[in-house]
Amino acid sequence: MSRSLLTKLAGGSKLEVLKFGLYVFTPIAIMYYTGVPEFLEREVMPLRTKLFRLDQETYHPPAQSDDIKQYMELLRTRKDRILGGSGAGARTDEKPSSS
Repeated sequence: MSRSLLTKLAGGSKLEVLKFGLYVFTPIAIMYYTGVPEFLEREVMPLRTKLFRLDQETYHPPAQSDDIKQYMELLRTRKDRILGGSGAGARTDEKPSSS
């Protein structure tokens, strides 16, 4: 086969230049499109709000010892309610008596 026939079958240098341009400018175009502030406000912010539930109040753990004790008591009552008051796994603050 002659060189001109191979060039015609392979597409030639014009095709290579076109492919190179696509390989280089496609990622740049995508980064430009997704980097503009309008895309962020239109696409990302609603998804972020739905995903992380930003409209609800954030949980703040108790900081004072009284608040911690109150919360622990609440957890104990929940646990007793779930276990049905059977006492299985219930914590007692009493020390066992030594005989």
